[in-house]
Amino acid sequence: DPLAQAAAGEERIMEEIRERALAMVKAGITTARDLGGGQWLELVIRDEIASGETVGPRLICAGQPITSVGGHCYFWGGEASDTDAALTVLQRQLAHNVDLIKIMVTGGNITPDSKPIDSQFDDETVSRIVALSTEQDLHVAGHCHGTDGIRQAAEAGVRTVEHCSWVGEEGWGRHFDETIVEKMVANEVWVSPTINAGWQRFRKEEFVEMVRANYRKMKCAGVRLIASTDAGIPRVYHHDLPKALPEFARFAELTPVDT
Repeated sequence: DPLAQAAAGEERIMEEIRERALAMVKAGITTARDLGGGQWLELVIRDEIASGETVGPRLICAGQPITSVGGHCYFWGGEASDTDAALTVLQRQLAHNVDLIKIMVTGGNITPDSKPIDSQFDDETVSRIVALSTEQDLHVAGHCHGTDGIRQAAEAGVRTVEHCSWVGEEGWGRHFDETIVEKMVANEVWVSPTINAGWQRFRKEEFVEMVRANYRKMKCAGVRLIASTDAGIPRVYHHDLPKALPEFARFAELTPVDT
């Protein structure tokens, strides 16, 4: 809740970040990516952890995600109206010494008037963000629900596609595209499915099998997967990764050794 964060004040927010960092370590999490923040406070905690001042996992931080005007998670301050504006947001993250760049390639669920199916930028903007990031030796994480956004990210060569939901006009997971998967493999794009423990609620056989089939085809093609949870969204806590792994294994059909 960005309004609640603003009301809490910097010191309280930083203390909460430290508490969550400690909880992650106690849960056995030794490395975590922070893919969205508006004030770069997580980078302060990252440096505290690196120096031994604070106990926590190694943090890999993206700062403000690049998004469209009024787009998904616009409240973090990374809004961009065109390619030049997007590169300006990127440069601002570089000035804060981020570890990677995050781009909201598509819309999302938690932002009013944002639609997961919609691409937020044109192909050129996504490609130039990735190109400039690569010049700076930084990977790019692309938030992608819609299939067209997944295509944009794969063609541009992001390092990770977050969610990879294959959303099309017929709904969630129903617009899988093997041509895009081939591009993902060619560009060594990893998929971060953000499967959390809450996925236990998905028990309808048709949906579960559809999602499994998508992951099965990606794995067979050579796409590599990352265990992730999208922690920070409602009811998904930062230390919950161990609880999420059984669901990740269920949907991605992983063996105990794979997991």
